[in-house]
Amino acid sequence: MPTKITVAVCTFNRAPLLGKCLEGLVAQTIVARNMQVVVVDNNSTDDTPDVCNDFSSRLPNLKYVFEPKQGLSRARNRALEEAGAPIIIYIDDDAVPYPNWAKKFIEAFDRYPDCSIIGGESEPDFETDRPDWLDDDLLQSYSCGLNYSDDYHYLENDEWLVECNLGYRVEPLKAAGGFSERLGRNGSLLLSGDGAVNDLIIHAGGKQLYTPFARVRHLVPASRMTPKWIAQRKFWGGVTSGVVEDYMKERTGQVEPWRDLFLPSKVHEWEGVVNLNPDEDFKSNLSRLYNVGYLLAKTGMISI
Repeated sequence: MPTKITVAVCTFNRAPLLGKCLEGLVAQTIVARNMQVVVVDNNSTDDTPDVCNDFSSRLPNLKYVFEPKQGLSRARNRALEEAGAPIIIYIDDDAVPYPNWAKKFIEAFDRYPDCSIIGGESEPDFETDRPDWLDDDLLQSYSCGLNYSDDYHYLENDEWLVECNLGYRVEPLKAAGGFSERLGRNGSLLLSGDGAVNDLIIHAGGKQLYTPFARVRHLVPASRMTPKWIAQRKFWGGVTSGVVEDYMKERTGQVEPWRDLFLPSKVHEWEGVVNLNPDEDFKSNLSRLYNVGYLLAKTGMISI
């Protein structure tokens, strides 16, 4: 019997976290033969191969592949090349799925045959106490806490799906060319944009769906629960938006008008952006940082 889904785990030097993710996959309620697991080792130098070898007897359809070319998009494309099922689910190596996670993804794809992309919910797993300034709105910067609906939900307007818990039908994903290897995480750079392929799939007529039933717990490390980290995330989010708009223009001819930009216009506003105090103006300053990043990308002052 052919496998129903391929689960792709792309990893780089995070062997202990990978072990927790694979433990969650062992605990899945579906029949093991229905789930292929592809671990793409993106040039790790730690114990990643040993971790995969330890799980080989517990995950009978586990496939370990070494991908020497660095970059998350390249690793995701390598997983796509290795996929043996018509559906591929990407889960981050620092996420742990609930036991019914794979079953719920299969149910969603079976129930909505018109959907090319289906994403689940990501719950935060805080490594340390959550700071008071980190509210539910800011939590989405950590790829957590979408909470769009208590039921299946077609995406609307500016809604998006977290890439740490995201599934695709393989055929339209390949038809769109997979993930652009010019975009996406590479090392410590916080550029994103590997999700630009979603825009290409939608442009070709595909649909996106959110399911609250396919859930993972996603690590929020202590090192990232700082105003400085979230400010960097917002700035590079703006850069990503500008780069993706240019990428979509190149691929489809689709031209997006420049958005209205909320930028610092006074000295004290620039001081707020630089000082990054988590006060009542913190979110406004983060918005300004996002727009500065977008402006620099659109004007070519940051070139990717």
